[in-house]
Amino acid sequence: MIDNTNLHATDLNTSDYLKINDSLEIEVSGVFVDVEKPINEFFAVNGGIGLYSGEISFSESIEEYYGGTTYSDSASGSDDLERGFGFKFGASTNYNLTKNLSLLGEANYRILELDIDNTSESIDFDGLEFKAGLSYQF
Repeated sequence: MIDNTNLHATDLNTSDYLKINDSLEIEVSGVFVDVEKPINEFFAVNGGIGLYSGEISFSESIEEYYGGTTYSDSASGSDDLERGFGFKFGASTNYNLTKNLSLLGEANYRILELDIDNTSESIDFDGLEFKAGLSYQF
């Protein structure tokens, strides 16, 4: 996930201005194992567990022009996300459109929270996941 924010404000009477540029990047990776249990010909339920880790990095720059003088400052850094377990639960479908063509779909709910190293803060990655696709057998 990458989030960039840019703000530029100018005083129209004096031409004084303020520019702020922020960037936040969160990378998460892991190993995941899941199990699927068919309910009928078309539907299945699934669940799984994974071990995840990651990194969060940020940068910020500020430039201010006030009274004929320009002031600027910047900061950047990164922190590791501690390893943690996550879980997924959901359902999937595989519907044959023709002899060789199938429509695939999956919906899952993910439970994952990772702590930021050397802080008491954590990031909540809980949420819904949807997948769709087509499969063709040759």
